[in-house]
Amino acid sequence: MKREEFIEWLRNSTSFENDGLGLDNWRELMNYAEYIWDELTVNENSVTFNWEEWYWDGRDYRTSEYTFDEFKDRYNNYSLKY
Repeated sequence: MKREEFIEWLRNSTSFENDGLGLDNWRELMNYAEYIWDELTVNENSVTFNWEEWYWDGRDYRTSEYTFDEFKDRYNNYSLKY
């Protein structure tokens, strides 16, 4: 999958929103009450995915990098954060 195809898929098939400053940065609201977003950076040939992992008494910030196809498969299978 090419970058343009991936961005089109993001726009039409996911809950990710563009930040309005180009086509590189996207985010998806995960917790309305706490205002927590998962963030996505679309690179030339890959995707960098950032999220907060909450646990009792704290949280960690995590990052993973995926190919476009791998991200799409993981998003559709609800397995991005594993």
